[in-house]
Amino acid sequence: MNVIGVKKHINKLYKDIYKIIKNEFVTILNSVYQEIYDEAIALGFDGELRNLDEAWIEEFFGKYSPVTKYVFSNEIDRKESYLFEAIVSDPSFSLQSYAKAERLLVGQIKQYAIELEDDIAKVVYEDTGVEKVQWVAKIDYKTCSDCGGLNGEIFDLDEAPEKQHYGCRCYLIPVKE
Repeated sequence: MNVIGVKKHINKLYKDIYKIIKNEFVTILNSVYQEIYDEAIALGFDGELRNLDEAWIEEFFGKYSPVTKYVFSNEIDRKESYLFEAIVSDPSFSLQSYAKAERLLVGQIKQYAIELEDDIAKVVYEDTGVEKVQWVAKIDYKTCSDCGGLNGEIFDLDEAPEKQHYGCRCYLIPVKE
């Protein structure tokens, strides 16, 4: 296969992957929204449900993440270029290079799934009139000092801190005043 053929093949592969990721995120979007909405209603908050759609996901994929320090859609393009360069620059291209590209992409998808749920929670909280939230950290031997130090702190919704790092297991819960 020539270089142009490799480029076309990888480009199609990453376009297909992006489409699958987007479709999966859209699929889980409204069920996660409904679950968090039900929890907020059970706590005494009230508001109208909204329908989050593919356009919302595209916007989510296009915004900067303070945790990853990149934009999801731009990073997909960068990872595509990385794989292409690995293949064409190394005549002995191995499965290790492909496995590394796959591992990087899977890590990105996992992190953005975490961020998706966080963003959905914030939308629900806005929709149901939540003004204050509490930071909840998973306390165990993996808990970092930043997360542990925030555990139990209450913030105005619009001033709640972002996740501290990749794989952060912390989350926000609504506080009824």
